[in-house]
Amino acid sequence: MISFRLSLEEYEDFRELCLKQGIRSISEMARTAVNKLAQDPDAAHATIEFIESRVRNLEGQVQVLALELRRFQHSSEMQPQNPAPALPRRAGGNRRRKESATCAAPKKLSERATG
Repeated sequence: MISFRLSLEEYEDFRELCLKQGIRSISEMARTAVNKLAQDPDAAHATIEFIESRVRNLEGQVQVLALELRRFQHSSEMQPQNPAPALPRRAGGNRRRKESATCAAPKKLSERATG
């Protein structure tokens, strides 16, 4: 007989995994995992190597993207900014109508009734 300790969180995680996978108990899951490891000890190592390889690949891709982003930012800083397009001129020049500087204040209700 082999026994090992689990934290409450590990126990709950393994219990949930057992339910999802249709495994009767944590003991059965542990027995199956140990048997698989005993049958193919290189499988676990190969999985780790695969994950490490993928992480290295992704790190390289992130570095390339960061370089491209810097290049893009640099090229956009070097290009002159386009000024805002000029608005079309009205016929008769660019003069605007003079508007009255004064405007009548609205009458109060009491003023409306009397006047």
